[in-house]
Amino acid sequence: MAAKGIKNIELSGGTEWYPEICEDLIKLKKTEKLNFLLHNYFPPPIKNFVLNLASMNNEIHRISYDHIKNSLYLAAELSSTKFAIHAGFFIPISAAEIGKKISVSSIFDYKKSELRFWESYEELKVLAQSLGITLYIENNVISEENYKSFNQTVPFMLTGVEDYIKYINKDFSLLLDIAHLKVSSKTCGRSFKKECYELLTKTDYVHISDNDGLSDGNDPIIADSDLYRLLNNGILKNKSITLEIYSEWDEIEKSKKIVESLL
Repeated sequence: MAAKGIKNIELSGGTEWYPEICEDLIKLKKTEKLNFLLHNYFPPPIKNFVLNLASMNNEIHRISYDHIKNSLYLAAELSSTKFAIHAGFFIPISAAEIGKKISVSSIFDYKKSELRFWESYEELKVLAQSLGITLYIENNVISEENYKSFNQTVPFMLTGVEDYIKYINKDFSLLLDIAHLKVSSKTCGRSFKKECYELLTKTDYVHISDNDGLSDGNDPIIADSDLYRLLNNGILKNKSITLEIYSEWDEIEKSKKIVESLL
C-alpha cells in the first residue's frame, strides 16, 4: 500500500506473526510517514484464536482481553487515536469458521456473556482513554445461512439498530461496518437504508465495502450502485473511513476515488 502512495492504512486480521512485526511497523511509520489504525485482531497472535470478550470459556476470554490490552499499547506507540474490537459472540467459534457457516454447538448464557463483555470493555476503555485512544465496538454480521443454523436466532451482539438501542446506556463508541449491516438487515428482514442512516448519525468511524446481502463478500464500491446512491448525500463527511475490499489494486483504487467523491 505504501508503495502505491497510500499513507493511511488500517491493519487487521489475515497477517502472520513474526518476532519483529511491532518494531518494523514503528520504523515504517517514521521512514514512510504512514498513519496506522489497528483493528481487532492485530497484531496477529502467535497462535490463531477467535477474539471474543463475551466468551464464557475462561481461556479464550483471557487471551482476548490480553490481546486487546497489548494492541492498545502498540496503537499508542503508533500514535493511533482509534482502536476497534468486534462485538461479542454468544457461542464458541473456531478460527476456521470465521466468515463461514458456523457449526451449531453450545450457546452461552446471554446475560452472563453480555455482563462479561461489558465489564471487560469498561476496563479496557479506561486503559484506552489513558493512552489517548477511543475504543470502538464494531457491529457483527449474521448471514442467512447462520441464522437458519441457529433456528432463526442471532447469537451475536450488536447486529443492528435494535441492539444499539439496547446497549445505548453503555456509552460506547460504534464502528459501523456498512457491509455487515447490509447482510444482517437482509437476514433479519429489516430496512438496510433506514438502519444505515440511523447508525451513521451515531458514529464517526466507518468500514465500507459492498456485497450481495447474503454474505460479507468485501466487494468493491461501484458508481451508481444501490450502495453508492444510498451514501451519496454527504452523510459520510467528517468520518474516518476504511475500505475493506478484497480485490486487485485497480478495483481498490477505483473504490477509493468513488468514496472520495461521496465526501
